[in-house]
Amino acid sequence: MTATFRVELRPSRTLATLVIAGHLAASASVWLVLQPVAAATATAGLCLSLAGLFRLWARQPAALVVGPGMRLEIVNRAGEVRPASLVAARVPVWWLVVLRFTGPAGRNETLCLLSDSADAESLRRLRAWMLGPRPRDPASPEAGNGAGETKDPRTA
Repeated sequence: MTATFRVELRPSRTLATLVIAGHLAASASVWLVLQPVAAATATAGLCLSLAGLFRLWARQPAALVVGPGMRLEIVNRAGEVRPASLVAARVPVWWLVVLRFTGPAGRNETLCLLSDSADAESLRRLRAWMLGPRPRDPASPEAGNGAGETKDPRTA
């Protein structure tokens, strides 16, 4: 049985830099190929996109509480805790963790954590939790068809 641990999250400076650079590059390319009125309109759209992204980042979780049996809780910036059901968990490369989960309202969400989104030890523990073996209860909803096949959110 895995012990419960908490992963304190912080905004990724790497992701912010890449997103802002992408928006600036898109704006520059628009000004190079379009007439000024069209370029100004497209730039206004890019600015709205960037503003929406900053609002989205403000709603990002402040922490994850990870527990036994693939239990996951999301802690928002106000300190409110909400349970979540893990749908999928991936570590495509060492510096990226992708969690797909369903919140209490049934809404699917995806959380991408870059290597600067939390301290190294917390991310290591999270990756180990995601990749490590899980005891399977045959009566659980994660169980497969009864023929030895099981469904695990980490491989969904």
